[in-house]
Amino acid sequence: MRLIEPLLAAAVAAAPTWSHERLTSALDGRGASYDAIVAGLSGGLIGATFGDCASGFAPLAATAPPPVTELREELWAGPIATADHYTAVLNTQRCGGTRMDLAAVAADGRVLSRAPLPVRGYAQPVELAPGAVAWAEHLSDTRVRVRALVGGKAVTLASEPDAGDLDPGVDELTVTTAPDGRVLVAWSTQDHVRAAIVSRSGKPGLPVTVGRSLDMATPVAALGTGGRAVVAWSTRDGGEEQNERTRVYAAVRAGGRFRPAQLLDRARTLSAFADDPDGDARVALAPDGRALASWTALVRGERKAVRVAAARPGQRFGARRTLTADGTGADVAFTGDSRPLVTWAARGAVYLERNGRREKVAATDGPHAPRVSVLADGRVRVTWRTGFQPALHVATD
Repeated sequence: MRLIEPLLAAAVAAAPTWSHERLTSALDGRGASYDAIVAGLSGGLIGATFGDCASGFAPLAATAPPPVTELREELWAGPIATADHYTAVLNTQRCGGTRMDLAAVAADGRVLSRAPLPVRGYAQPVELAPGAVAWAEHLSDTRVRVRALVGGKAVTLASEPDAGDLDPGVDELTVTTAPDGRVLVAWSTQDHVRAAIVSRSGKPGLPVTVGRSLDMATPVAALGTGGRAVVAWSTRDGGEEQNERTRVYAAVRAGGRFRPAQLLDRARTLSAFADDPDGDARVALAPDGRALASWTALVRGERKAVRVAAARPGQRFGARRTLTADGTGADVAFTGDSRPLVTWAARGAVYLERNGRREKVAATDGPHAPRVSVLADGRVRVTWRTGFQPALHVATD
């Protein structure tokens, strides 16, 4: 039995209870690339890069946003929202310094505190999760180490071969934190996707190979209490000839081990050099162990279908469903009582599916990057962006 009712049976419901505000920043009219745009408990924050050794944080607000905090260093990861502030990684190594710092950032963009990360050599990629940071550390021309900082303790998870730019050893990396404090790190090499779990005290488990990579892979992960986990990834042929279709895989961990990876979808590859990633997988894990995965797949021209699949606790994913044949992204989550939530953006609107019903969250031009989360009081929050503006739309039920 599928966890979510088939799309044709889902009712399309108006959602008059959604409150919607557009958060803006003082970045309007300034040339910058936006490394991250995140919502906090109140307002939000943009991590921006203005040029070499020029970055900053721009608070988001519904009215009169505060000024931008500018820094003479590089924004290397984040920001992400935590309980009462934001966290980011700042790098001075290419700006006349030697440190890479883990920084706490206030809602107004000020750097509250910073501490050096125990990084040796050059570290990339670097990723953040609440209470944890993980990175790939390039110590020589032949090896790269996967490391994590958990509970104030730095641990080495694996060592991978490194062949430079053509095969960087670790292509992409993700880190996620469980409610019980455990941390899961997943990373991709040219041939495989691997993962390791670290206890809340910083004791690392053995790394395991969860599936294959076609050359380039982007893993995402969710970790639950007791070590239940799901890792999903989109992978594509990195060569110019594009001999392989983009594939989306997922692997579920239950009973202390990962089950064999499951192929969820195959789709055309847009381009090896496309800025917009093929697949764009997202995953979520419920308190009772159920899992959700969403992704995009090229179906015609540059049109993307948005698809979703669900899995019962410890089981394989069921048949995929197509939410729209012309979408721009999706995200998944669970409520505290394990009810599935799926949000997606299509032409002219953002939608949410819950309890077998489809709701139109908002009608808006050019929505993309939708995200869904559940607030501490149980309310559902959906965020999205429009165009390339330094702004964020936030809707709460």
